[in-house]
Amino acid sequence: MTPFDLSTTLQCSIMIALALFEKATSLDYSKSNGMIAVKEMRGPGFFPGCIGTIQSGIDLQHFPIMVLGQDFDTATNHKRIELEKGEVDTNTTWRNLKKLLQEVSIDPTKCFFTNAYMGLRPDIETSKTKNTGTSPAAKKGAEPFAQACYDFFKIQLATIQPNLVLVLGKETSKFLSKGFPGSFPKWDRIETLKQFYEKDDQLFADYLFEGKMIRFVFVIHPSLNNTNRSILWGKESGKQKEQELIRKCIEN
Repeated sequence: MTPFDLSTTLQCSIMIALALFEKATSLDYSKSNGMIAVKEMRGPGFFPGCIGTIQSGIDLQHFPIMVLGQDFDTATNHKRIELEKGEVDTNTTWRNLKKLLQEVSIDPTKCFFTNAYMGLRPDIETSKTKNTGTSPAAKKGAEPFAQACYDFFKIQLATIQPNLVLVLGKETSKFLSKGFPGSFPKWDRIETLKQFYEKDDQLFADYLFEGKMIRFVFVIHPSLNNTNRSILWGKESGKQKEQELIRKCIEN
């Protein structure tokens, strides 16, 4: 199922990833607007393109925190990831995300990093599909596949059993709003980040899942957080303001 051979493959976190991976690859991709099933997890990084942890060798049965992105990347970019090193040290999202987690005192080894929409975007060279913006799986024509991803996300929640979910960016919040109607009313229609951040209580939502209350906290997407911080709160104070808001949402 996965080509890399790690000495830790019998540890709990790897077994969790493998169990989820098997289910993710069995989804029907025929009506996904070109999304491609992942054939292999390539080291540490966001699931399903990678194993869902920030490093190999993490031995956790369940993860108290889930970090949720929109989708992984394009098939071409996935192929470029080294099998054992993974994606953690290769892009802006991870560079800024690691800093943010440190700033708000979240241990990244206690996090499971995953995505809302499964699969990989079509190759940029053949379809001109970007690896940013709205996922092909979220657009018109992919509704059956989107529904399958909503259902699979519930499987992820049941498997990971998080207390807290960090939701990266507007597109991911739209996934939750569409997939769970009525459960995330504050996120049903985010026009602009500036308008959204006018009320602090809009930044989090509590969702009762299988008898357990899970807190979902909206986070500016790490790939654009430096720019958006400056727009929202000014270049000097933006970083501190974002930290304060995230801490407030987590501790409230």
